[in-house]
Amino acid sequence: MVDTGASRSFITQRLLGTLHHSQTHSTNSTAQLGDGHTKIKLLGEVQLTIKVNHVFTTMNVLVVKTLNADFILGGDWCTKYGAEINYDTNQVSIRSSDGRTYTNYDKQIDNLTLNVQLVNSIKIPSRESCIVQAKLELSSADTVYIHPDFDIQQDKSILMSSALLHIHNYTTFLTIYNSSDYTRTLYMNSLLGHVTHTPSNIES
Repeated sequence: MVDTGASRSFITQRLLGTLHHSQTHSTNSTAQLGDGHTKIKLLGEVQLTIKVNHVFTTMNVLVVKTLNADFILGGDWCTKYGAEINYDTNQVSIRSSDGRTYTNYDKQIDNLTLNVQLVNSIKIPSRESCIVQAKLELSSADTVYIHPDFDIQQDKSILMSSALLHIHNYTTFLTIYNSSDYTRTLYMNSLLGHVTHTPSNIES
């Protein structure tokens, strides 16, 4: 996918694992989203060769755990290869030895969807609510929307509401209600749901 709003190019860890590639250089840094506040954790950087029709291009790409698009060609790639976008035909062209070569592209990324997992194991008494700490691969955000996981609610007879959450230091807090007649145990790293965050663009 081509995203001119992203200053750098990104690939997910899942997709990278399916490719033959050079050595990945690990990093503990983050990438800042275009809202100026939200950051997403980087796992490393790797050099990839991207073939566009008959043209081979190379780019240092940042590795992340998850994005809605598994691979984003950002502004760095567009600038290096003189990319031009035709919004009427959804095509992007780059320089080639015989002029320009054209290919179709996807629309800009709409949002990020990330897993929300329980930080610590917890026991919730029957017919009681409990505020729990959860973690996700997003360092901070003023507002994200959580979609509770249906399977864990059904299996454990618990209830969680869709809600707007504040993210700080990769964690947030949410309320879980035990609707059963028995104490329910939720274990560390249990999947509680997914959050949706909509950045305007991504900057390194």
